[in-house]
Amino acid sequence: MDAITLSLQINEDRHLAIDLPPETPTGKAILVVVPNSDEGADATNPAREAARAKLLAAGVLSTAHYVEQDNVMISDDDLPITLPPNSPSIDDIINEDRGAY
Repeated sequence: MDAITLSLQINEDRHLAIDLPPETPTGKAILVVVPNSDEGADATNPAREAARAKLLAAGVLSTAHYVEQDNVMISDDDLPITLPPNSPSIDDIINEDRGAY
């Protein structure tokens, strides 16, 4: 079954009463509460930032996931993909990689 997403209001007593749809299966489930608040949206974790500063100073903080400011997006038309002669098609390679699903 797909996840059920409900919007609700958390009051000062922090008590929740939730009525689930009738088709919801019974048994064990996981409840995840994600506060939807603009308060503290820009707040940072001081311990995390201290750890990041130490790792950066030691030269072991990876920043590879950040895109450089002067990078330019390349369109698919600018990426010529040529396969060697007598090789399977791209579709065949993808289907072989995915397998039966």
